[in-house]
Amino acid sequence: MDALRLGWLDHAGFSNITVPAGAAAVGKRVSEIDLPQQCLMVSVRRGRKLQVANGYTPLRAGDQLTVFADDECLAAVHDRLTGSGESTPLANP
Repeated sequence: MDALRLGWLDHAGFSNITVPAGAAAVGKRVSEIDLPQQCLMVSVRRGRKLQVANGYTPLRAGDQLTVFADDECLAAVHDRLTGSGESTPLANP
């Protein structure tokens, strides 16, 4: 409940994103992905295994990611994790 209130007050929240096959993020480590500063990758679920994400965590097709991000940059985060590599600009860099 506190996390939901925090997101509502600060215009940020948790989002679940699945990495599709063919995404530019596949095969990269979290630290190699140009995520906005207003974004934190929290966890990676791969099959039945859940792990806390860190900079060395490699991403694979089918990974289910949980990110905490500012609402203004969520579209860019989603695009960078699921797209072909072309970055969506941030609303307010």
